Amino acid sequence: MTRKKSAELDRRDFMRTGTVVTAAAIGGNVASGDQQAPDPLSTLKNLRLLDLSVAIEHQAPGELDKPWIRYTDHEQGGEQMKSIFNCDEDDLSFSEGCGWASEGLRVGSHTATHID
Repeated sequence: MTRKKSAELDRRDFMRTGTVVTAAAIGGNVASGDQQAPDPLSTLKNLRLLDLSVAIEHQAPGELDKPWIRYTDHEQGGEQMKSIFNCDEDDLSFSEGCGWASEGLRVGSHTATHID
């Protein structure tokens, strides 16, 4: 079995490890006087943050509704600009005839990282 490169890892590998930090774990019930408020810097030193973000990828594996991305490069963007603004390549002199680059997305409401 060959080992996957980091960029090829399963998009959901982040679920395998994690630490849950609650208010009680870092400071207790300060309002009731049970504990003294913790020093913010010492609390941050003990905090472990997990980046749970997942990028939107064209036809991403693991997504029920596969995201679709249409990439437009600068050359194609120049053609779009000439058509939209009824201009010539000479009018796009500062960009040497090129235009914008963009991505058109068609995604479901539960694609990649989101908040319900």
